[in-house]
Amino acid sequence: MKTRVSGGFTLVELLVAMAILSIIVIICGRLFQQASAAWETGVRRAERNIIGRNLADFIAGDLSRAVARTDDELQIGATSLRFPIVDEASVRDGLSSRAYQWVTYDLSPNNLRRNGQRLAPAGVVDRIRITAGPATPGRPPIYVDVETRVKDPDSFYVEVFTSRAWIRNRDRYRYDD
Repeated sequence: MKTRVSGGFTLVELLVAMAILSIIVIICGRLFQQASAAWETGVRRAERNIIGRNLADFIAGDLSRAVARTDDELQIGATSLRFPIVDEASVRDGLSSRAYQWVTYDLSPNNLRRNGQRLAPAGVVDRIRITAGPATPGRPPIYVDVETRVKDPDSFYVEVFTSRAWIRNRDRYRYDD
């Protein structure tokens, strides 16, 4: 009787190897899907954090240029902020050393605007709080704290950014000529 020696795999061995390979491919696909979702969440959070931090710094930068000499000129409300700043273009061009422009912020979370221009996409900034520092009666505060809270609508992730604006020009400029 002749025995035949086969140099290949049997059908059962091929089916078992393919089943194991299929399981490994499915597991790798799921891992890749989860890693991709985690990456997208991280990118979305980073973008929101950049917006929140830059927004707090931007408002604080504007406030630090305020030239209010009385507390009536620096108007801090729950959803609004209004104050005068030096018009740097007029001063730089030599047109006037006392040119002012009023800056008005609408601090509503879904409608955040500076002089009517949108600053952040709707739904990114959850809350903005403006807190005035110490002041003598009838005078603007020495500093103002700007706090922005950024919230991710898809999760419970919340980040708070604070920036302090020193009102440097409160005694430097005068309105009356």
